[in-house]
Amino acid sequence: MKKQYWLAAYTIFCWGTLPAVTKLTLTDISNMQVLFISSLIAAGCLYTYLFCSGRIRMFSSLSWADLWQLIGLGFLGNFLYSAFYYASLRRLSAADACSINYLWPIMATICAAVMLHEKIKAADWLAILLSFSGVVLISTRGKGLVLEDMVGVLLCIAGAVCYGIFNVLNKKKGLDQILCTAVYFTVTAVCSFPFLLASGEIAPMSGCTWAGMLWLGLIIDALATFAWGRALQLSEVGILSNLAYLTPVVAALLSYVILGEKVAVCSVVGMLLVLVGMCPLLSN
Repeated sequence: MKKQYWLAAYTIFCWGTLPAVTKLTLTDISNMQVLFISSLIAAGCLYTYLFCSGRIRMFSSLSWADLWQLIGLGFLGNFLYSAFYYASLRRLSAADACSINYLWPIMATICAAVMLHEKIKAADWLAILLSFSGVVLISTRGKGLVLEDMVGVLLCIAGAVCYGIFNVLNKKKGLDQILCTAVYFTVTAVCSFPFLLASGEIAPMSGCTWAGMLWLGLIIDALATFAWGRALQLSEVGILSNLAYLTPVVAALLSYVILGEKVAVCSVVGMLLVLVGMCPLLSN
């Protein structure tokens, strides 16, 4: 199995733990507080590693243009994506928001074809659409999308567009991914802090909540974001992005194991569609 697939598999597992972790530990604090503290933890862990490994000196090789471009990418792919997605969750059901959010691999594939001149076969497009339809089935439990709030829909689409473009531009930049990820989460922490102060929604956190924040900041934000960025550097964006559709499958299975949530028949059908969509990828 190629290295990029191991990295992607780790990322997908981490992303798949998010619903269970959120439900168990992060229900008592605001979205912006989660975003700020998790980003701060992620950035702190990454800078600690860079300093201890001596790789912190890589910053000296960056030009001002490089640094501003990384700041822009962090604003686009971390802060704006999260802000749009969290805002959509306040207006849409979690099922609808999750389904629309998974437009981002399609956006990434389109951008990769245009900006990186990656050749996407007809079979790959069919696989992506099959996987997306599987995600919709899993997220909505077969009830279909109920798009009653168009503002929420547009916010969610905006987040998907931001993250899709970010994946392509991050690969195109081609810098060390640990360094890039540290900058991205620094930008997110700095940008989210004023919104957190303005909202006044700063709540005390229990030990269980802190444990959830550490998992989110270190395992999901820092390590998984680095692993995904590195995997994209080793593979074509359009092909690898299709793997992201496995995340809801993993999330459903983990929710069944950890939370005891039942897996509906339509979710099983959705999982099968996602797995069928993986076939062109696995044949490469």
